Amino acid sequence: MKILLKDPASHHVLKAPGEWTDNAKEAIGFPDTTQAIRFSIQHSLWRLQVVLQFNDGTQFVRAVVPGKLEARVGDFIEQVLAVLKDRVSRRAPTQAKSNPFARDQLP
Repeated sequence: MKILLKDPASHHVLKAPGEWTDNAKEAIGFPDTTQAIRFSIQHSLWRLQVVLQFNDGTQFVRAVVPGKLEARVGDFIEQVLAVLKDRVSRRAPTQAKSNPFARDQLP
């Protein structure tokens, strides 16, 4: 099995950045779908399919690389979540020390 990036419009697979082929044997193979998506975004290759190409020639679309706008929104969401996670982790120790609902702290 080989993991490929495929242009759904032309049905060609990525041979190298900027080079496409209809021969899966010439295409770049990725170790996993995450690496294929990262490669696509790093090289500004948008709206592609991550395809599993089996030895018998059958293909299965595993994922779709988002468009540029969708990728930006995803990056923004990841940044916001990272900030929130950081803030929660900073507050967690102080909350553990002072829990207003703990039985021993009720008036």
